[in-house]
Amino acid sequence: MKRAGVNALTTGGVGLTECAIRELRAEEIFLLDDFLYEAIFIPPNVEPPPRSITQKPELKIYVENFGANEHDNRNARA
Repeated sequence: MKRAGVNALTTGGVGLTECAIRELRAEEIFLLDDFLYEAIFIPPNVEPPPRSITQKPELKIYVENFGANEHDNRNARA
């Protein structure tokens, strides 16, 4: 389904009924550190790492200079 220049997806009853995928705006790039942190798997009963973990070189590469590479996917869920 398409609406106003975004792709709308239906998840088929997985809790989220509809979301829209749109291009990430330049003023939202700062959110990538938060998205990266939230993507870290933390097993039950394990202390979460500090948020500064996203600044480690092995993780920072995923957000550093994002958008500069032609293969960066700048889509975000709206």
